[in-house]
Amino acid sequence: MPDNMKKVAIIGLGRVGIPLCLFMDNLGFSVIGIDKDESVINSLRKKKMPFFEKGCDELLSNADAQFMNDIKFASTVDYIIITVGTPLLKNIETDLSGVFEVVNSLLNVLKKGHSIILRSTVAPETTAFIKKYIELKTNLIVGKDLALSFCPERLAENHALEELEILPQVIGSEDELSVSRSENLFKFFDVNSQKSGCITLRIGYRICTL
Repeated sequence: MPDNMKKVAIIGLGRVGIPLCLFMDNLGFSVIGIDKDESVINSLRKKKMPFFEKGCDELLSNADAQFMNDIKFASTVDYIIITVGTPLLKNIETDLSGVFEVVNSLLNVLKKGHSIILRSTVAPETTAFIKKYIELKTNLIVGKDLALSFCPERLAENHALEELEILPQVIGSEDELSVSRSENLFKFFDVNSQKSGCITLRIGYRICTL
């Protein structure tokens, strides 16, 4: 694994983030798990899972991953993966406040070369909005200075680790740099990638027009 592929920060240590942390740590990535909930951080540092997820106790007991409660530690990595919760509101809309809180906190952390992967469940056009917001608030251009893609999780509770090994990964982005960076990361999962943008869906090496 190339050195520039190794360092990953996963922000949001819940049902999605913790299994992903442990899975990637087990693959050989240098992983920093970040969450503002100190009780979760303290539990993980003590090698105790805050909830049951099949296979995670064993991986955690042998994990080298670091667990932090300050987003500033994301400045040292190559990939930033956002996995915060997005619960449904009463009108069945997705609550994106956690995602936007993370994005705002990242504004002082982002630098050229970073790759951001949004893995939380979000509403349509969220990634495009985040792209415009980052470019408005920083001097960084998505697709040139940094990468941004939406790579949703589709994991069932208590089957997260096994499904990370077998489910194809959807990669959504509007620029080739972001697609390439995400593809280069997920190839280490040894699963097929399905890449989608505004006008194309590419499965493996086959290109189909939507």
